[in-house]
Amino acid sequence: MVHDVRSELDDVAEVEPVRGERRTDVSAAALARELEVSARTVQRDVQALSAAGVPVYAERGRNGGFALLPGFRTGGDQVTVLARVDPARREDLTGTALAVLAEQTGPDGRLRLEVTFQDARHAEWALWEAAEHAEALSPQWLRDSLGTRAAAIAARHGATSRERC
Repeated sequence: MVHDVRSELDDVAEVEPVRGERRTDVSAAALARELEVSARTVQRDVQALSAAGVPVYAERGRNGGFALLPGFRTGGDQVTVLARVDPARREDLTGTALAVLAEQTGPDGRLRLEVTFQDARHAEWALWEAAEHAEALSPQWLRDSLGTRAAAIAARHGATSRERC
């Protein structure tokens, strides 16, 4: 049984600011103390949440811990996305979606999926996680956001325009 780790991580965002910043992550040990379980149980539960499509991630280091993708808990309007997906990665994307509205195989063998996500942040997270195995076709703001994010990472790592293509 997965303990209420997701709610606990949600509550982290409500913690008073630390050194002028909002606290956004919490360690496995702190969650274990709060939930009265072992740190290993917390780690297993976080893995289960991640496998279920909850965008939880771990930051290593002295101030690290577990956190949810910012804004995940706040909900918002559902987002419908049209995407091209490598068939081998179909479950990775559909497993995080609320619904699969349409699915067809394109002439290139890739799937064309119309899927609905909880909100814009969840849609962006899911497509980003799929990396080169998926392409957002619409909405345009999602294509633009993913492209901007990828370009920023490429620039940070010194990739030239030619290397990015």
